[in-house]
Amino acid sequence: GVVVLRSVVTNRPLLELLEREIWKVADANLPVGDPRRQNAVSWNAAVRALVHDDLLASIASSAVPEIPDPGSLGYEEAPVWGFRGTPDGLAHEAAGYHFDDHHPCSNGHKGLQVTLWLAVTDGAYPLEFVRGSHKVRQDVMSSRCGHWLVHRRTEPPFSNAWFEKECAVGLVQNATDRSHLAWSTDMRAGDVFVFTGDLLHMGIQQPSPRLAISLRYRTPGSACTDPFWVPAGAVPTEFE
Repeated sequence: GVVVLRSVVTNRPLLELLEREIWKVADANLPVGDPRRQNAVSWNAAVRALVHDDLLASIASSAVPEIPDPGSLGYEEAPVWGFRGTPDGLAHEAAGYHFDDHHPCSNGHKGLQVTLWLAVTDGAYPLEFVRGSHKVRQDVMSSRCGHWLVHRRTEPPFSNAWFEKECAVGLVQNATDRSHLAWSTDMRAGDVFVFTGDLLHMGIQQPSPRLAISLRYRTPGSACTDPFWVPAGAVPTEFE
């Protein structure tokens, strides 16, 4: 699931410094997946400082009761998300929906990937989460999207979440009450979303600039590679 922590970073000069330095990563216009964007620790001091921050690591570990201390949680990556603004307001695109965790066992909570999405600048409705996409839901299971619960790898060029994203967009956009399926909240600089890697979500483009960094951590033993694993209670659905 997801929770919001307000005012995790409150030092205004520090936030201004982080903003100035982390924009350097965003403005490099590196593609998603490029190691220099996903993990700028080696060349950006602000990203490096956040990755090594004990408070943030402690917050991540507190999201997983099975983890005894922050040292048991392994750092994975810290991609930067910076948008200079778009004139067309909120933008919802199917390609934007994704799971942070690409390992199929994440959805069973036997091992977890945890993301701390730190807002470096203010942002109205910056992320959109699909409610209940990390667990079994009757309305989802009765739709053709039931297979979004099966995080299975497929042969290239398909990703293991492609069909799930396509289904989620259709469900959310066609819902009579969008809030029943989608959720978000406005963020101020220093606020943090904490969520598990099996929660479907997307970043929302908006007219004003927005900058954030995703600090991702992984619990021991969570990199499961069994392609046929499904969460308890789920009914496997073959890809159409």
